Amino acid sequence: MGVAERSRLARVLEHSIVTSLSPHQRRVVLALLADEVPAGVLAERLGSTRAALYKTLHEALARLRRSRVTQRHLDAPDGGRSKSS
Repeated sequence: MGVAERSRLARVLEHSIVTSLSPHQRRVVLALLADEVPAGVLAERLGSTRAALYKTLHEALARLRRSRVTQRHLDAPDGGRSKSS
């Protein structure tokens, strides 16, 4: 995957995160996946449990997979990849 492709995918994911997730889901996804905050630390910060955070993460990822924006990108004729990849 080239730089332009990664950049496009990053924009698609960013848009999907903003438009498809609740504020709480965004907070959890970004903290756990982008900022790499340990689940135990995040649970303590949010007054939650690790299990609740993992449930939120699972639901958020499922919502992103169903996102229209993400699906349009993934359903492109070339699957978002060039034929030479």
